[in-house]
Amino acid sequence: MISLVTLCGQLDYGLMSLLVQPIKKATHMTDIQLGLLGGWAYSLPYLCCGFPLGRLSDRRRRTYVLSGALTIWSLGNSLCGLATTFWPFAAFRGLMGSAVSVKGPTTVSLIPDLVPREKLGRAFGIYNICLTGGQYLSSIVGGLLLGWLFSRTPIHFLGFNIGHAWQMVFILMGIPGLLLAPIVAMTVPEPARHGVRPQQPKIGEVLHFMFRGPASRVFTPTIIGTALSGILLSGYGFWRAAFFDRTYHMGAHVYGPLSGALGLIGAPIGVLIGIWLAERMHKRWDDSHLRLAAFCHALIMPIYIFTPLMPNATLALSLQFIMGILMIAGAPSQLAAMQIITPNQMRAQINAIYMITISVLGNGMGPVVTPLLTKYVFHGDSQLGLAMMTLAAVCTPISLICLILTVKPYGRLYRQIRDAEGG
Repeated sequence: MISLVTLCGQLDYGLMSLLVQPIKKATHMTDIQLGLLGGWAYSLPYLCCGFPLGRLSDRRRRTYVLSGALTIWSLGNSLCGLATTFWPFAAFRGLMGSAVSVKGPTTVSLIPDLVPREKLGRAFGIYNICLTGGQYLSSIVGGLLLGWLFSRTPIHFLGFNIGHAWQMVFILMGIPGLLLAPIVAMTVPEPARHGVRPQQPKIGEVLHFMFRGPASRVFTPTIIGTALSGILLSGYGFWRAAFFDRTYHMGAHVYGPLSGALGLIGAPIGVLIGIWLAERMHKRWDDSHLRLAAFCHALIMPIYIFTPLMPNATLALSLQFIMGILMIAGAPSQLAAMQIITPNQMRAQINAIYMITISVLGNGMGPVVTPLLTKYVFHGDSQLGLAMMTLAAVCTPISLICLILTVKPYGRLYRQIRDAEGG
């Protein structure tokens, strides 16, 4: 059931990037306005709500918190279909961001209480495939709906006159989450919290643990690297469908199903490779989780840089396919490492800080940085590829260095925790 919630969250989240070009043509918004909708309009409410809701998740029944959030972000997604100008769109995107801020921290707080430590890599691999699988499904279903509805608009729906196909896609894609939310609340039990301290830690304790104690040598580089990776992922990912449209003349109704299908094929391959490597490296190195993450990141770096330079869509999609496999293989290990070194009652709060970093600095800045580069550096909306390449060339080397810096300190912390628990 948690996997279904994660899938619904990604179905909603992935739509905006797929529909950038149809929205631009219908509303005549600029690329910078669209970047703001994909970035700060979503991320600033996430910032405001993420940490308070993370503390709520640490104190209250997590399954109820997750169900309520699912209802709100699904409603916000459907409401985006009623918006045709910037400010209403921004308001509905903000509603989504505020609710989604609790999804990730609560989910990754639940997982370690459901599975043994030696299987965390596998569990987070499944979680990660739901994250990426949801985005791929969003591309497939959203693209197919867009193509099917294109000749059927305008549509009269619940008293509203829906003039464009992309609007109806937003409305329909929010419905599954609205139906799933009450089922989650009524059927998913709350697992026992393992390793719980008698009192809720204060915010100062959480920040001291992350940035002043022994774990700071893991968390400080992780936060910096995560921010840069988030800027790249969102700046690259948000504009990818528009890049294929403008560069290769492949519309969203074609690119969405094609890229989504390739992603769904690659996702289980990435999970299997990641699990195989993680469980074998764990037998050899105490720092295996972050060692694996750094290895995959190093392989991804040149692919990120050269993909936008490909002369045709086939080559670009092929490199995108390989990139997706490597991302899925390496990302779960980094997330698992954070859970292992974090006390239970701090997990949701620390996960909230981690995901706020991704959302505010990453998802907030990335979609805006890319059009700023196209306008002020490369002087044209058609130069998206050069902007994406520049972003990758700057962000990937620095984030890789940050990740490498965490490997040895994590290994020492892992051994201390294992020895303290007698394992």
